[in-house]
Amino acid sequence: MSDVDINIRTNRRLAIWYDCLRFEIVSADGPSVKCIGRIDMGSTECLVSSSVVRQLGLKRLPLSPDKQPILEGIEDVLACQPIGFVMISVQQSDLDLDTQPLPFLVVQSHKIDLLVGRDFAFNYDIDAKIRCAVEASVDPQDWDKDRAPSHHVHMLVDGRTESQKQKEEEKRKKTRATKTVWEDIQAMKKNQEQQSNSGYLPTSISTSSGTASLFSSPSQGTANTSVSTTTSYSTGKYSSHP
Repeated sequence: MSDVDINIRTNRRLAIWYDCLRFEIVSADGPSVKCIGRIDMGSTECLVSSSVVRQLGLKRLPLSPDKQPILEGIEDVLACQPIGFVMISVQQSDLDLDTQPLPFLVVQSHKIDLLVGRDFAFNYDIDAKIRCAVEASVDPQDWDKDRAPSHHVHMLVDGRTESQKQKEEEKRKKTRATKTVWEDIQAMKKNQEQQSNSGYLPTSISTSSGTASLFSSPSQGTANTSVSTTTSYSTGKYSSHP
């Protein structure tokens, strides 16, 4: 056999492994669906089609604005942008693959049922297993023999710049910190109202951000109802002087 024939066979075998394997997708509730998956070592994301999600009976979860990737191909932004995500497990017998539930972006696409990205592939040694099989001239057992092996280059990447990602992360941290402070203030107010209605004022109130001290100084025959509280937070201070 000539070197040319060997290269042709090797390339075809690689295409089968990367583009024609049958994967079983399992939902957390138990139902499963078999579909053809593509392994794309140029993709930063893992995708599943909305049609597969419907077959599984899963409800897709919304993506927060700061977690919304912009999928791009080699030259342009792709038409199939994520519309949410789902948690699914992925199984494949030839790759000895059986994962825990992982997040997959949901896209509306008739060309891709399942796309496995490079981080997923590296974490589960998929690329190394395929290379070993091809070097040993081994074909997979569970693959779609009616599907013509292709050599598509998907290269799905998150189009956000590092600067944009950093700004979004900082904004998310500030929002989370502000929400925490607001929740602590509301909890303090609620506790104060409850204790006031019951006619009892505690010496301290515990919140998720710390402990607020309530000082009361009762004297003989007369109770001093003046209350002074000061609670410090890493993001600022809240003082109350009723």
